[in-house]
Amino acid sequence: METVSTTDFYEACYYIVSGCSITTISCEKVNNKLTCSFSFEGENLPARQIDYFQGRAEVNLLAFRRAYAQVNTYAHQAKRKCEKEESA
Repeated sequence: METVSTTDFYEACYYIVSGCSITTISCEKVNNKLTCSFSFEGENLPARQIDYFQGRAEVNLLAFRRAYAQVNTYAHQAKRKCEKEESA
């Protein structure tokens, strides 16, 4: 199974609607702000990544909107968890 990581929400959504699974979500500080990185596993991930960056990615808009809400929720949860751990 191939893996890829991204901090780009749209790219993450594309992987989700393409049938890939989130394996980990991590946070790190970049310029004093928390940034989330999503790691995925799935079939043909390098090819999907190339399609995304070359503008050939096509998705169902409703599925993409649902995936975006999911990614956004996961990111907020991960950031809250990281902030709690930092303040502890």
